[in-house]
Parts: sequence; C-alpha cells; structure tokens
Amino acid sequence: MSMNTASSQCFPHLSLPVDVRTKRLRRLAWIVLLMLLVLSMSGCSIFKSSSSGGGYYQNDGPGDPSQLDPDKLQDAVPRVEPLMSGPNKPYTVLGQRYVPDTREIPFTQRGMASWYGKQFHGRPTSSGEKYNMYEMTAAHTTLPIPCYVRVTNVANGRSVIVRVNDRGPFHQSRIIDLSYAAAYKLGYVNKGTAEVIVERIMPADIAAGRVSSSGGSASSGTVSSGASSDMLAGGYFVQIGAYGSQTSAQSLVSRLGSQDRSIGSNLRVTHDGRYYRVYAGPYRTSTEAQVAARAVETLVGVQPLVLNRP
Repeated sequence: MSMNTASSQCFPHLSLPVDVRTKRLRRLAWIVLLMLLVLSMSGCSIFKSSSSGGGYYQNDGPGDPSQLDPDKLQDAVPRVEPLMSGPNKPYTVLGQRYVPDTREIPFTQRGMASWYGKQFHGRPTSSGEKYNMYEMTAAHTTLPIPCYVRVTNVANGRSVIVRVNDRGPFHQSRIIDLSYAAAYKLGYVNKGTAEVIVERIMPADIAAGRVSSSGGSASSGTVSSGASSDMLAGGYFVQIGAYGSQTSAQSLVSRLGSQDRSIGSNLRVTHDGRYYRVYAGPYRTSTEAQVAARAVETLVGVQPLVLNRP
C-alpha cells in the first residue's frame, strides 16, 4: 500500500478537494461559535425570568431567614437621582419589545409580584450595580432606572418603599420582581408571589420632603379625615389608588379630571391617618360602578376596586 493510499484510508477527509475541506471547516467553526454565543447569553442576568419569577423560591432565600425581622427592615430612602442612559433605552427580551417611560408622571399598577434571591445575589443588575438580596430594590420592565416606588401587598396591607434598579420580570403574569428583603417585609416569601399595588414616588415629592417612611407618592378632590369606611356611605364606590402623600393623590385626581369630566367631577380623597385614598362615586348600582371602573382602567392602566357602602 502506498503512503498516499494509506493516508486516504486513515484520514478520508484529506482526499477531498481543498475547497470542500475549507467549506466544511468554516461550517464547523460557525457551529462552535453559535454554541458559545448561546451559552454566554444564558448566563446573562437579563434572562433571569424563569428563576426570578418565584418558581424557585423554596431554595432561593438565605440559609436562615429567621434572622430577619420584617418589622425592623428599613425602607429604601428616596432621593432625587439622575436617570441612567443605558437601562432606559428600548430593548427586546424573548421576542417582546419594551420601551421604558422616563416621563415624570404619576404611575400606578396592580398585579402580581414575585421575588429573586441568592441565585442572583452579587450579580450585576441592569443599572450595573450588584444585586443585594438584603437591600430594598426591585426590577420592573418599563419604570425609569433609577426610581422609587411604594409596593403594597393587597392581602395584608403591608407596604415597602423600594428602589428600581433592574429590569424584569419577563413573565406575562407578573409586573414586578422584588428583592428577597422587600418580599420578606411584605410577607409573601414563602408563597413566592403576591398581588400588589405599585405606586411611583415622584421626584417633586422627594425634593419637597413629602415622602413618609410608610409610603409613597397621587386636582381637585376634597380631602376628608377619619376612617375611610365611615366616610363612604350610600352606594357603590370605585377605589382608584392609595398614596402616602396628599400631593400624589391630588395629582391623580387632576389627571383623571383632565381626561374624563364625568369621572373627574365625582372624585374624592380620604385620609385614614396613613394613606390618601382616591375614590370615584357614589354610584346607585353595581353596574354603574363597574362601568366607571372600566373607564378608569382605560385612562390610568390600573384595575380599581368596586366597594359597596350601604
């Protein structure tokens, strides 16, 4: 057997024309490059939707959560900060395009919250800061970075102020991801998710010192004092929002009044010593209240509560 014949039998690819071998090597190189690219993307923090959505909450907390006292956990302290350019640009994740809203306008949203913990502890957030599961922070898809919001657990009434410094959750059924500490203070760590109300604290309120440690930030409704249940009587009411400052409540009233006269002329603000609540009503029937609630949802993007106060 000649040397050429032996080489061809042991290394058959050597018998191929040079251009064919070159094409195959290029194709193999592209495959390896694509595989490396996919692996690198899977480790990027922006693709944390599956594990940050509360699905792994059983093992995503610290080793000894009993060391935390929810009553002693301090809220984030709001301060006026310049917006970052990078994380506030439009972006696309999992085929969905998101456009951050950097306008200084009131924002209220109601939906499900999840949380993320030690699996992302120490990893960079969208702001470039390292995630700390023990700080009061949050991830949101479109709120400006950074900003401050008050998050209230609908089930138990607990609230917390957090600083938004990350993007997510990229899950259709959830509106915000809280840090472990924030979720612990709101009382839903073990459950994994909770229905919450998210209210942005406006920079103007922060600058004027109108933000209390218990809550956030909502013109012409009349403010009444006392227990809200005593003030609402004689029909059906639509609760639109609850705020920690009167300025924010009145801001929402002004916004609704300028967009819909029929609703704006029927608004009131109550104060129970802790929150300023914005209501529309009273309405004679549940049907009328439901119609008003749908109109409010269209205007401000939050699902109101319909209350019956006989």
